[in-house]
Amino acid sequence: MIRFSVALAFALVSGCMVGEIDNAGAPSNGGSSNGGSGDGGSGDGGSSAGPSAPLAATIADVAVVPGDTAIVTVTLNRAPTSNLSFTYTTADGTALAGTNYTGVTSGSAMIAQGKLSTEVAIATSSTPGTLYLGKRFAVALAFATEPTLNHTATVSFSAAPRSTGTRVLKNKWAAFPAGPTTPAARVGHSAIWTGKKLIIWGGMSGTSVPYSYYGGAAYDPETNNWAPISSAGAPIARTMHVAVWTGTKMIVWGGYNDTAPFYRNDGGVYDPATDTWAALPQNGAIPSSRQGAVGVWTGTKMIVWGGGPPPFLNNGAAYDPGTGTWVAIATANAPSPRMGATAVWTGTKMLVWSGTYAARPVIDGVYNFYNDGAAYDPATNTWTPMSSAGAPTARFYSTAAWTGTQMITWDGATFPPGGAFVLDGNGGIYDPAANGWSAMSVSSAPSNRAHGASVWTGSSFIYWGGGSTIYLNDGGIYY
Repeated sequence: MIRFSVALAFALVSGCMVGEIDNAGAPSNGGSSNGGSGDGGSGDGGSSAGPSAPLAATIADVAVVPGDTAIVTVTLNRAPTSNLSFTYTTADGTALAGTNYTGVTSGSAMIAQGKLSTEVAIATSSTPGTLYLGKRFAVALAFATEPTLNHTATVSFSAAPRSTGTRVLKNKWAAFPAGPTTPAARVGHSAIWTGKKLIIWGGMSGTSVPYSYYGGAAYDPETNNWAPISSAGAPIARTMHVAVWTGTKMIVWGGYNDTAPFYRNDGGVYDPATDTWAALPQNGAIPSSRQGAVGVWTGTKMIVWGGGPPPFLNNGAAYDPGTGTWVAIATANAPSPRMGATAVWTGTKMLVWSGTYAARPVIDGVYNFYNDGAAYDPATNTWTPMSSAGAPTARFYSTAAWTGTQMITWDGATFPPGGAFVLDGNGGIYDPAANGWSAMSVSSAPSNRAHGASVWTGSSFIYWGGGSTIYLNDGGIYY
């Protein structure tokens, strides 16, 4: 069950007059229709209406998943003098097929005499079509008898914040919707979620030098459409880089390109609001050039850690975009040197997990793969080991995302000396509060692969791209 924090107020008046009416019958200041924010999204307002018009509320970007139950609270500003009945329906007549989580539920309810409000539990659709990234919930209410004049009805979707862990994963996968504008297949790209769109950037394809390198594209789940983002002023194309979302901008740093100097320690800043890039100013303890590092955004700083070239690293630094300054972070008790790990930010700590190490990969081709990790606390500049009990098998180039309470990690690969890649089609969920792991369903999951990218939308884990025996541009949604 999920509760949405969106409040909308509507004035109910007779004769289609806009505004509240006082006891003497004279019009007073007009009633208002107020949208509110909920689960990172916004509410579309309703309108004042006469007695025969329904009270309607359409809430966008609420991060609903199939089968959730919404609790709709209908509140009057004055208690009715008799029982006040109303009907409700979850059809708004405007939502596009596949973008509406609204179910087919309808029914009736009542606000009892002398009471101010009532709650109605409305189930959302369990089969919402191909796009179910939580874009719309709609409910309409119609009163059997008009409320006493100068009553205002308020429909509220009150919610606990995501950080309280009210999101319960259903442990299910569905295919990421395909479309005619889907970007080219690739590996080693990055992905961020803006709150409304998925943005991928970078990555490569090909079997030998020179590889094909890519720019970026933004996916809008409301329209199931991809659109290229600007490349003007962007950093040189690359793969195996770090990208973080600050809340308003995407920061890209590091990576690899087969044009000298190959390994990078530069980057750029992309603003989706203006579709523009800016240079990334850097000073202080700038980390060495590297690929396969991990990176997180703490709310004020970007932390990067690990990566290569060989010998692989277990150092890192925190970047302050306000000053452009890097400051080195502790290495004591950090995970062993590695590249191709994955990381998330919990709100207080950076979790680093998995990866690989090779002392002389070109000479002897011997790699060690890991399924361990540690948590870094920037407040104390210290590392604490994570449990590996029940964790997925050792691997590198898996992906991860943070749900608000847990880390989801999926995909990855290993390979024996001189052997072919062994690709993973599984993953796990790490709960730092319990310091323990649980398995993810593999039913309907994407095909085995590695080196893709993932995000958490507020309601689901999106995985896109990656490679198996070929490069891929499909993916899956875990919810």
